[in-house]
Amino acid sequence: IYSDPKNPLPPKIKQLLFKKSLIWYNTLWGSLAGNHDDNLALTDPEKSYGYLIEQLGARILQTDQPAYLLDYLRKKGWHN
Repeated sequence: IYSDPKNPLPPKIKQLLFKKSLIWYNTLWGSLAGNHDDNLALTDPEKSYGYLIEQLGARILQTDQPAYLLDYLRKKGWHN
C-alpha cells in the first residue's frame, strides 16, 4: 500500500521480489496504489493497470472493476 505516487519504494520492491514472490496491489482507491486506481483505469487503463503491471511488477490486482481489468489484459495478450 502506498499513497504517494513519488514513493521510491515500489520500484525497489519489484527488483527485490523478482522471481521470488508475486506482487499484489489493491486498485480500489488511489490511496492504496499511488493513485493508479480503478477510477483512473476507467479512462486510462495503461496509466493504472499498465503502470502497476509493467513498471511495478504487479501479478495480482484487487479491483472492483474486473471486467475492465480483463478487457485490458486481453487487449495486451496477457489473458485468454
